[in-house]
Amino acid sequence: SFSANNIVKNQASSLKYACAAAALVLMAGVGLTVLIAMFSDKIYSREQAADLLDMDILSVLHRVKKRKGQKGLLILDPMADPSFIEMDRLATYFQQKMDHRGLKTVIISSIHENEGKTTLAANLALSLAVRGKKVALIDGDLRKPAMAKIFEKEVQEGSSVSDLLEGKVGLKEVMRHSRKYKGLIYVWQKQPVPEADQLLSNGRLKSVLHVFQKHVDYVIIDTPPIGIVRDTEILAGTAEAVILSVKQSGEKAAVLNDVTDLLEETGTTVIGGVINMAQGTGSRKKHRYGKYYYGYGNRRNGDK
Repeated sequence: SFSANNIVKNQASSLKYACAAAALVLMAGVGLTVLIAMFSDKIYSREQAADLLDMDILSVLHRVKKRKGQKGLLILDPMADPSFIEMDRLATYFQQKMDHRGLKTVIISSIHENEGKTTLAANLALSLAVRGKKVALIDGDLRKPAMAKIFEKEVQEGSSVSDLLEGKVGLKEVMRHSRKYKGLIYVWQKQPVPEADQLLSNGRLKSVLHVFQKHVDYVIIDTPPIGIVRDTEILAGTAEAVILSVKQSGEKAAVLNDVTDLLEETGTTVIGGVINMAQGTGSRKKHRYGKYYYGYGNRRNGDK
């Protein structure tokens, strides 16, 4: 015959077996993920990249989510995540690489869309400006301009990069000096341009970069993804250096090495890559130094 005690005992046993089964499934899933990462050539860590890639990894940037009310992911935003302190280290490695080779102009690109290249370019420029460097930030992604949106700025009619390259206006008409971020000069794009490759290859951009090289410390150019259009290849032939934004576990090492070879064939130098959107929140050390960095930035970068 059945009793109340027996019923309770059976339920407890079922719960125990269910929990054990769930734990086994979870462990199997984690193990499978680890095995895939170990035997895949998609880049997921600095150590793996060192073994597989023909370029240096300058930094690993963690995935950062926008907070409520936050418009863009800029390091000097009071709402910025403390893990952005890694951008300061990236700026240090960038300066060392560029200054050692005597280079000034660099393009920031990626293989595909949504790999963080534009945010990377904007924050690298800000990090250098905080250090007292004069930096020109150019939106070279004429097909899908996004730099003005990140900074929450309006681009006036007739003051875009395309207007400059078409010869409609001079550099003074499109060049803007940031009041908020000292040392930062920007030239942005208002509307998408369907045949951007023709503008980029007409020779005017090379003249613009030559002028900037005389008056600023670095020129940073955001570009379209390399795997979509040939614009970046044209820009690479004009600039001196390249940094590739690599989404964690998003790109294969073989593809990245092929792209590195292609870019260097144009005469430019691939100074390194940045593993972007890495999972995890970073170490306690990053959070500990975060307040210092932002305070330092605000003191050096006060608004007029």
